[in-house]
Amino acid sequence: MSDLYESPKSIVGDVRKGNLFLAIIIGVVVDFGLTLVAGGVLGSIIGFALLEQGIPASQLEAEIDRTLPAVMDSAMGYGFTAIGLFASFLGAFLAAKYSNHKEYTVATVLAVIALLVSWLVEDASSSALKHYTLVVLGVAVIYLGARTHVRGKL
Repeated sequence: MSDLYESPKSIVGDVRKGNLFLAIIIGVVVDFGLTLVAGGVLGSIIGFALLEQGIPASQLEAEIDRTLPAVMDSAMGYGFTAIGLFASFLGAFLAAKYSNHKEYTVATVLAVIALLVSWLVEDASSSALKHYTLVVLGVAVIYLGARTHVRGKL
């Protein structure tokens, strides 16, 4: 018979801890890779639509730059924004899963990298409110991705 006041014994296996640096690299590659692919798809859709309207190929880049703000305020733009946010979520989730410890530290580094990149590529033609709203949403989904992994471990 065991002692009532004795600590319970449990067999706990070793928890695999991944490399934090590689976890951050994985998160950045997934986040920005998927975002770039989505941006390329969006640019191609706009380009093909403009070519169908008879815009010459030589003027296509300037016309895409002129049309992009209107497209980003449409349902298609919001859909691509959601894809970009999902890419941030997935990148943070996979980074947290790979590191398997210090998940919120990894998420913080990913959020800082995302903030720096968004600051560097800030579009002067869009409103500051819209830009900072997307920044806050991006940071939130990065932490949500890490939290989703942490909650799954419990």
